[in-house]
Amino acid sequence: MGYGLIEDGEQYEDYPEVRDPTLVYHGVRDEVVPAAWSEEFAAGRGNVKLRLVDSDHQLLDALDEIWEGVAEDLRI
Repeated sequence: MGYGLIEDGEQYEDYPEVRDPTLVYHGVRDEVVPAAWSEEFAAGRGNVKLRLVDSDHQLLDALDEIWEGVAEDLRI
């Protein structure tokens, strides 16, 4: 990826308003993006549900847990 991606991203606000129901999974062992950023994003937003999982950035070892959680959230 070129540096243009970074330059493009700088024109947007850090934590934009989110109006739709949003489910975020974040690994507590993520060394690329701190989980605190997702906690900050979700704070004060009643429509954002944050689930921290014992995983890293790729979340590959938490896929079963994620799928189960998504299925639970989609049940009506």
